[in-house]
Amino acid sequence: MALIRAADALEQAFRASDILARLGGDEFVVLATETSGKTEELVLRRLEKNLKELNAEETRYELSLSIGVARFDPKCAVPLGELMAQADEAMYEQKRKHQRAYKGSN
Repeated sequence: MALIRAADALEQAFRASDILARLGGDEFVVLATETSGKTEELVLRRLEKNLKELNAEETRYELSLSIGVARFDPKCAVPLGELMAQADEAMYEQKRKHQRAYKGSN
């Protein structure tokens, strides 16, 4: 159920022209075409809003996502695998920051 809700939140946050895929387990990837920094912020806020709404509907568990973003620069193109590695590292950095903030609040 958690995977279905996560997929629903992602699908609602992104456009029909964006590509969403489940890599495996609880990992998803999105190829958002023609996304500027400003658009990226809007999409992330929309995703956060979707998660809050889904969590309000489901009281047995709280769904959360860790997100890593990598940007493709056509002037300095890198292979898709490298972009995935950059996004993965950004996601783990977000997780580390969240853990430090959580430990600091205890």
